[in-house]
Amino acid sequence: MKILIVNDDGYQAEGLKILIELLKPLGQLYVLAPKKHHSGMSNAITIRKKIKIKEIFYPGVIKAYRINGYPADCTRMSEVLFKGIKFDLFVSGINEGANIGSNIIHSGTVGAAVEALYLKIPAIAVSSPFLKYSNAKKYTLSIIKTLVANELVSSDYLLNINYPLEDSTPKGIYFAHQGINYSPNEFIIKGNNYYPTYTRRAINEDKNSDVYGYFNNYITIAPLVQERTRTKILNILKENEVKFTL
Repeated sequence: MKILIVNDDGYQAEGLKILIELLKPLGQLYVLAPKKHHSGMSNAITIRKKIKIKEIFYPGVIKAYRINGYPADCTRMSEVLFKGIKFDLFVSGINEGANIGSNIIHSGTVGAAVEALYLKIPAIAVSSPFLKYSNAKKYTLSIIKTLVANELVSSDYLLNINYPLEDSTPKGIYFAHQGINYSPNEFIIKGNNYYPTYTRRAINEDKNSDVYGYFNNYITIAPLVQERTRTKILNILKENEVKFTL
């Protein structure tokens, strides 16, 4: 199995190095990682600027590059830097911090995985509470092996895996939809400088959501797609009898 690994925390991130070690038994590993930390970049790509690359080395990895660009750039550059290689799996992470609920739309980790879907590569994103990697180390390989063995990975969707807030033994796997959590616009103000706090808060108790699972000590797995159209509303709009004057 040929596996492409990307992250958003940079090529020196602990989570990336942990993921590389965990996935070695699964097959041939290739890595593309940003030069700098790029959390919150979502699907951002570099335009009107050159992208610098540098070959780097991780033990046991076939080929690896550091890229002066965003996480999604890393995914896109795979078509050039690893031209001719057909990847069986894409894994993004392990992110330093959860990517659940409303956080997902901002996530560079998830954004890189979404980009993999455009390249028709089955994709997984993995995130863990900030600097709490014990559960990720214990369960990531087993979870991914099980998903692959049961043909649950696909290029039609990505699987977003999040380890729970507590670092204790998880209650189990929690298949969930993307929930909603809200961050009020709170800032620490020092003169003319405003520092956003980004404290995420759950705003509902939807027990089927990844937000609920995360805060209740479950490993959550949410299937996500790049398509954002609300089909039901689209059909209503098409069928409405409102006349527009153009």
